Amino acid sequence: MQSYDELCITQAQAECGLVCEMPPPDSDCCSVSENPGCTDAEIQTCVCELDPMCCLGPYDQNCVNLASSACDAPCDDPPANASCCEPSDSPGCGDSEVQACVCAADAFCCEEEFDPLCVEAAISDCGAECEEESP
Repeated sequence: MQSYDELCITQAQAECGLVCEMPPPDSDCCSVSENPGCTDAEIQTCVCELDPMCCLGPYDQNCVNLASSACDAPCDDPPANASCCEPSDSPGCGDSEVQACVCAADAFCCEEEFDPLCVEAAISDCGAECEEESP
């Protein structure tokens, strides 16, 4: 099944006189929303240039990740003491660069919890510097 994308909307407007009103953004750019876009115009422009679907469909976790990592959105990061080297029941970790890298590969790590697989990715793929425990 094909989705009703931007091309369909443009065609409907041009050929059928359809007037579409998008719901207003209700995301602060750092949280997901069923509505497109977010409330900070500058960040929204940046995010939507990188992924136009963020302004055409739901503002999903990918949009939030782009806002935070590429568009300098002032998202509340996890507490600075939230280690990227230890699993946590909370999403994300305290190093924003490592967190952005891990969550780009596995959104679960920023949506649900920072589990052992997230820690492994942080160390092996994203450069987290973790002290080894001494016996």
